[in-house]
Amino acid sequence: FKPSSEITLLFVGTYRSDELGQSRFRQQLQNLQTRFPDTIQESKIDVGKLTVDQSRQLIAQAARFDLSKHTTVVDQVISESDRNPYLTVQLLESLTIDDDVVTFRNLQQVIDDKLERLPILADSLLKILTIFGRGMSIGDLAEASGMPAETTSTLMRMRSEHLIRWLGEDDEPSVDTYHDKIRENVFRDMSESSRREHHQTIAETIEKRAGGVTAASLDAITLNNESLRPRLFDLSTHFDGAGNCSHARYYGLLAAEQARSQLALEVAEEHYAIAGRHAEGCDTSCRYRISVGHADALVNLGRLDSVNKQLDLADRYASSNIERAEVQALRVSAELKRRPSQELPLICSQAVRALGTRVPRSDLGFSLGIIQEWLVSIFAGSRRKPGPDGIAAVNKDRQLALRLINRMGLYYGQRRILPFYWIALKARNLSRLCSDTRDAASACIRVGAGLNLWSLA
Repeated sequence: FKPSSEITLLFVGTYRSDELGQSRFRQQLQNLQTRFPDTIQESKIDVGKLTVDQSRQLIAQAARFDLSKHTTVVDQVISESDRNPYLTVQLLESLTIDDDVVTFRNLQQVIDDKLERLPILADSLLKILTIFGRGMSIGDLAEASGMPAETTSTLMRMRSEHLIRWLGEDDEPSVDTYHDKIRENVFRDMSESSRREHHQTIAETIEKRAGGVTAASLDAITLNNESLRPRLFDLSTHFDGAGNCSHARYYGLLAAEQARSQLALEVAEEHYAIAGRHAEGCDTSCRYRISVGHADALVNLGRLDSVNKQLDLADRYASSNIERAEVQALRVSAELKRRPSQELPLICSQAVRALGTRVPRSDLGFSLGIIQEWLVSIFAGSRRKPGPDGIAAVNKDRQLALRLINRMGLYYGQRRILPFYWIALKARNLSRLCSDTRDAASACIRVGAGLNLWSLA
């Protein structure tokens, strides 16, 4: 392609706003704009749902015969198409007339007509795409169909029938249903057992192509195959849809923990819920991981009405003081989001003591504790900090104690200076053993705040 000053070319293409990165037209246009930045100009036209008048005008222009006397059929086309131009044209193409009687066929009948003109494999491919729920790579689709040699040729014919559309780059092509309404109609026409079977087929295909999972990893819920990591969310969703408890629990928990580590809390909550639905039969440590992680996601999302159930489950399955203290820390976080009460310091103190860390009970105790923490701070400052191995050995309980003490600091604030100042010093001393945590940073900030409050007092 070489632009010429003597002619003007007009490129017209369409793409969906939710698939901007996958549109082949957009990719080719951007390539041209990169090569000829001052030559290729772009103008966007947003196309939404047609008005009723626009739909009638399109029907009058696109119909193969005069429908001016068949107002009922026109209204049926407008209603069934939901005023979508593509669906309007597809419905018009299916109309037949005999002795001035027009026969209307709804969208499901139109889809059935198209499938009858295609190989039997087309029906299976369309159902797999429907259950997958979005664009699917041709490699995965071919493997899931069970007839990989015939998949590409069948897809080409399905594309010509406007049942599917091509997405992505030439080296990584994927396909999707031509319109969401096609997916909705196919899904509605499928039986519950057929949906479960296709979910299972999709999940097994993805798992197989990624290298599979060992029985030991399945039992321990640990990821032994890094090739599975990018597909955890798909595997969780489809094994859940298939009702495969052991695999849905495995992939649901791993997907939830990955999403939680990436702060994708909505996604994490969704997959913790999947793991929770299939938790029956797993051991207490697994159930604790599910419930405490689910509770943490709910607290951070602010869904406090749902969090108590998960906290009660986590409390039931907690098997150590550290785990019970972790549950208490989440209860405190939930209460802080609701409305801090006078019971919060007591809850935090009890949990911290259970971890083996002393918490004063009176103003005299806090005063003596301040002196002690100052001395510890001076002494610790003259010592060499423990190495990574030393930190790892004490990190779990100290980090949790630090987290709980910081929550106490959030409550006391400007309410009581002595407890707040003790918290600031204690948190700083604990942070020396947890120096890479966010709670350690909060502790250092609180020391400065405590010094300011002390000077104001």
